[in-house]
Amino acid sequence: DPVNVFPFDPDNSNTTNNNYSPMWNLHLNSWTQTAIDAGERRAITSFADLEGLIANGLVTSFGGSTGPENNDFLFGLRATNAIINCPVILQPFEGENNQNSRILPIIN
Repeated sequence: DPVNVFPFDPDNSNTTNNNYSPMWNLHLNSWTQTAIDAGERRAITSFADLEGLIANGLVTSFGGSTGPENNDFLFGLRATNAIINCPVILQPFEGENNQNSRILPIIN
């Protein structure tokens, strides 16, 4: 099962900068050979954790991802160009300063 991490809690009442949509352009990541050789593979637990792993050269875009390389919002991860419908069904950690937000989705 995937562990999806998000930079913010969905809040459709805030229409200026936090408007959640269930339609996603899928961004997959993979461990680099450096991470594998060093035994660094583990669960990625937050958006901030993902950012640090990418910055340290331990995580990169999944091979075959063909989206643009300049996606600053996702620290340079390339999109797969697979569009998925992923509505939120449960948000157990809402309000934890957005650092550990994890959303359990249904992927159609």
